[in-house]
Amino acid sequence: MENKPDKGLLTRSRLEFLLLDPQTTQVLRSNLAARKNLGLSAAQLHQKKITDIDCQLSQTELLDKISALQSGVTSQLDFFSRHRRADNSEYAVRVYIYASEWQNQPTLVALILDISTQKKHLPATNPIEFRRETATYGMIGGWRLSLPEHMFYWTDEVFSIHGLPVETNATVPLDTAMQFYLPESQHRLCNRLDAATADPNSWSEELTLSTAALHKKKLRITCHRQVDDNKVTSLFGSIEDLTEPRQAAEDLTGTTLGYEHLVDAAPYGIFLLSAQHRLLSTNASGAVLFHQPAAALIGKNYPQLFHERDQAEARLRLDRAMHGEGSIFELHTQEGRVHAISAYPLVDDDQAQQQIIVISHDVTLSRETEAAITASEKKYRLMIDSSPDMVILHDLDGNIIDANPAACQRIGYTRQELLEKNFAELDNDWVSRHFGPTEQQSGEERQFSDESSLLMAGGGLISCEYHTSVTTLSGRVTVLNFIRDISMRTDRENQRKEMAVRVQQGQKLESLGVLAGGIAHDFNNLLTSMLGNANLATTAQAKNEPISRYLENIESAAIRAGELCTQMLTYAGQGRFAVEETDLNTLIVDMSRLLELAITNKAVVKFQLTKALPPAAVDPSQIRQALMSMVINASEAIGETSGMVTINTGIMRADSLYLNETYLSENLVEGDYLFIEVNDNGTGMLPEVKERIFDPFFSTKFTGRGLGLAAVLGIVRSHDGALKVYSEEGRGTTFKMLLPKATVKELTHDEGSEKPETLRGSVLIADDEESVASVTAQMVEALGLHATIVTNGRECVDYYQRNPDSVDLVLLDLSMPEMDGAEAFRELKIIDPAARVVLTSGFNQDDAAHRFKGKGLAGFLQKPYHLAELREMLEKVLNS
Repeated sequence: MENKPDKGLLTRSRLEFLLLDPQTTQVLRSNLAARKNLGLSAAQLHQKKITDIDCQLSQTELLDKISALQSGVTSQLDFFSRHRRADNSEYAVRVYIYASEWQNQPTLVALILDISTQKKHLPATNPIEFRRETATYGMIGGWRLSLPEHMFYWTDEVFSIHGLPVETNATVPLDTAMQFYLPESQHRLCNRLDAATADPNSWSEELTLSTAALHKKKLRITCHRQVDDNKVTSLFGSIEDLTEPRQAAEDLTGTTLGYEHLVDAAPYGIFLLSAQHRLLSTNASGAVLFHQPAAALIGKNYPQLFHERDQAEARLRLDRAMHGEGSIFELHTQEGRVHAISAYPLVDDDQAQQQIIVISHDVTLSRETEAAITASEKKYRLMIDSSPDMVILHDLDGNIIDANPAACQRIGYTRQELLEKNFAELDNDWVSRHFGPTEQQSGEERQFSDESSLLMAGGGLISCEYHTSVTTLSGRVTVLNFIRDISMRTDRENQRKEMAVRVQQGQKLESLGVLAGGIAHDFNNLLTSMLGNANLATTAQAKNEPISRYLENIESAAIRAGELCTQMLTYAGQGRFAVEETDLNTLIVDMSRLLELAITNKAVVKFQLTKALPPAAVDPSQIRQALMSMVINASEAIGETSGMVTINTGIMRADSLYLNETYLSENLVEGDYLFIEVNDNGTGMLPEVKERIFDPFFSTKFTGRGLGLAAVLGIVRSHDGALKVYSEEGRGTTFKMLLPKATVKELTHDEGSEKPETLRGSVLIADDEESVASVTAQMVEALGLHATIVTNGRECVDYYQRNPDSVDLVLLDLSMPEMDGAEAFRELKIIDPAARVVLTSGFNQDDAAHRFKGKGLAGFLQKPYHLAELREMLEKVLNS
C-alpha cells in the first residue's frame, strides 16, 4: 500500500480543509466537507476570511495566533473554537493550522474537525434545563428516572427516536414508557434499570429493542447513578439511535486530490485506520511520532503502539469513533510520550463507516509545562487563599487583579467589588509614595516594606504593614502586596509603651529611694567624721593642744564627700571632665598591677590586647574607674573558687541591631567603636539580677558597696558609648564597653602661667548659701583680694550696675533664687561686655562650657574646690 493519505481523505471524510492566504487569511481553496458544514458554495466560501467564519475568537485573537505562526514563535496552531454556518447556527470545531507551500507560493493550511457531536455527561438539573442542555446533540437524547417516583424525563430526541410526537410535558411515568416496548424488550430494560440501583458502576450497552410501532431499532443506552446522602435518588443517561443512516457520501465534484501533498507535509500525524484499528496509511509526521519508518507502521494495530495501560482506552475510543462518535483523547507511548489524538469516522462512497481518521501530535512538553504551571498555580492559590494576611494584586496603574478571602473579609468588599476598584481608592497615599510616574514606566522588579492605612468599605481606616514585590506574573508586571493588619498590634504597642513608662517611673522612684538612702548613709558617715573632728578640735583648742590633725581629718572627709558627688554626676551621665586622646592598651597596662591586687587570691587576670588600636576620645581617670569597677565585679562573681578574669581590647563595627541590644546613650549612630571587654568564668547572673545590676547601691552581697556598676553605666553614657552585658547562670558574665574613636586631638590640660607674687583687686561673690559665700570670701581675702557678698543674681546685677569700676571679677553661682546665675550672666554682659565672670557649681564643667560657649565666660570652678584651685583660677582670669 502506498505510504500516504488515502486519496479520499479530503474528499470523503468529515475533515474540513481550507487553504488560506497567509497575509489576508482569505480562503483560497476548500473541500466539500468544509462547504457542506458551513452551508456555503465554493464561490461563497472563497470570498471569506477565516476570521469571518470563526465566531468564538475575536478577530484580534485569531490574527495574533496566525501572526505567531508566521513569525516563527510557533510551528503550528491547535485550538478549539466555534464556526458559524450560513444559517447563523454554530458548531464546535478543533482547528489545526500550519504553514506550507502551494503552487510554489507560501500558504496556510487549516484542517478542521467538527466535534459538535461528542457526547457529554448529562447535568443533574430540572427537566427544562436538562432538555435545553441536550437539545444540540442531534439524535442523541437524554433521560432521567427519578426514584422512588419512577418518573422518566425525556428530551425531544428520545420521543423522536421512538417514533413518537414530541410532548410538551417531558415527564413520562415508568409504566407508560414500558408500554412503548414489546414484552421481551420491557423485561430486558427493566432488569438493567433494577440492577443499576444496586451497582455503583455506570454502564453502556447497545440493545436492539422493538418499539410499540413494531419498528426494530438498534440503540445505545448509557446509565449512571445520582447519589445524595448515601441514597440513590435518580438514574440518568443517554439514548442514541444507531440505525439512522450516517452522513451521506460527499459529492466528488470539485476534487481536492491536488492538495494531498499539503496534508502529507502537515506537522501532525494523520493516520487512516481500518475498522479493526489496523493502520492503513500515515503521513510523514505520523512516522516521526513513533520513530519508525512509515512502511514499518503499515498493518500494525494502532492501539498496540501505545503503552499497555492505555491500549484498552485506545480501543474503546476508536470503537466509538467507528460508530460516529468523534473522540478527543490522549495516550502515552511505550517511551512515555503523550499524544493528543482526535479520531473520527471516514465516510465511504456507499455511506458505510468503514475507516477511521486520526490526527495526532506530541504534546509531552506542553503537558509537562501545564502540569508544572497547574501545580504552581494550585500552590500559589492555596497559599494566597489560606493566608491570614490580606493579599491584593494590582497592575502598575493600580487596577486590582486579585484579592484573597482575608482581604475581602477585613476590608468589607466582595472579591468582585475589589476587582472593579483601583488600589488608590483604598490607599492613595501609599500608591503616591511608591508608584509615581517614574515607577509606572519602569516596571522594575523590586521589594520593599512600609506601613500605611487601608480604607474599609464602611469608611474606617486599618493600620497596616505592607510587604510588597513588583514582579512579572504570566508576562504581566504585577504588584503583589502582602498586607498585615497591625491595628491590634499598634494598640498593644501603645499599651505596652504606657505600661513601660509606668514601670520605668516606678523603677525610677525605687532607684531614687535606694540612691537617696545610699547617699544619706555615706554622707551621714562623712558628716559624723567631720562633726566629731570639729568637736575634738574645739576641745583640744580649749586645752591649748594641737588641732591640725583634726582639721586634716575634716578636710579628708570633705574631699571624700566631693568624690561622692562626682560619682553621682557620673551615674547621671554628666561626669565627663577631661577628654583626651588615650591609648586604651597603655592605660590598661599602666594599671595592670592595681587590677591584679583588686581581685581575689583565687583568681588570675589574663590580658588579650589588640595591637595598633587607634586612640580613644575618653577621660582616662573615668575609664580607669569603670575598668576597676568591672574587674572587682568579676572577681566577686568568681568568689572563693578558682577562676579567671580576662580583659580584651579591640575595635568593632556596631550596627543599629547590635546597638539596640545595649545600654547606650541616646541617638548613638552606627559605626566603628573601640571596646574594653571584661569576662569572668564565675557564677553568672539570673535574669532578675541582670535587670538590676545598674541600680545604684545594688549588690547581691549582704550590703551595698556604693554606686559601683551604676557609675560604670554613667561613665559610658557620658562618653557617648554603649555597654553590652552577656550573662548566663553558671557560665560567667561579660561586660563589653564601647567607646568612641578620637577624631581630632582633644586635650583639656590647662596651659601653665607664672604665678605673680601678689593678687590685687576686688571680687564680687554671688551665692545664696551663706556658709559657702562666707568661706569663699575668707579664701579670697586670704589671697590678698577684697571680697563683697550678694545672695542672689538680682543683687549681683544691681551691685555691678552701680559699681562697675570697683569690681574686677564676679564669682557667680549657677543655682540661686530670684535670678539664677545664667540669667545674671547675660545681664552682666549687657551692662559690660568685658565683665570677667567665673561660674561656680556643683554640676560638671562640660555642661557649663556647652551652655556658655562663645559668650565670654572667663572660667568655671566646680564645687567643692581647694584654696589652691581658687587661687589658680583667680590668677588666670585677673592676669589674662
